[in-house]
Amino acid sequence: MTLRLRRINLNDRREALLTQRFARNNFLLNYGTRHDIFERAHVDDFVDVYTSWLGVSRPYKDMRFVTISGQPVGHLWMMFRPKSAWVENLFITAAYRGQGVGSKTLRMAENMALRQGYVSVFVGSAASNLDSRRFYEREGWKIIGQSGRRSLRWRKSLATHADKRIA
Repeated sequence: MTLRLRRINLNDRREALLTQRFARNNFLLNYGTRHDIFERAHVDDFVDVYTSWLGVSRPYKDMRFVTISGQPVGHLWMMFRPKSAWVENLFITAAYRGQGVGSKTLRMAENMALRQGYVSVFVGSAASNLDSRRFYEREGWKIIGQSGRRSLRWRKSLATHADKRIA
């Protein structure tokens, strides 16, 4: 199985729609349809606003499809700010979870940040998503804070992992 990251072309309608669908599925996986800040009837509106905001192309955002044999099976959105690197959105389709695809993708994200000179990388996750929590803990990430009661903030130091790069 050959896993690669391929830059997303948001000017290509098919690619833009696919990454929006992945982002929507990721949001629903993390927050569900019974999120207490909106009624079920408003979920689609909220998700559309969320995905369009995240989908705005910025010079410091790197949006890529996770592909296996050329087929998109998820996506990785990275944000490189002047002082911090963030995994903005990581999503792997259900058919490829539990096979190491997410772990390898996360290591690739860490290496992207390391190559750009960052010594740590950050990510946020839904506090209620226990699978996500176990995933980041297993991958060596540490909880550094919480945004309200819905989101956890994680950090991973990269300086000690420089010798574990994936080409």
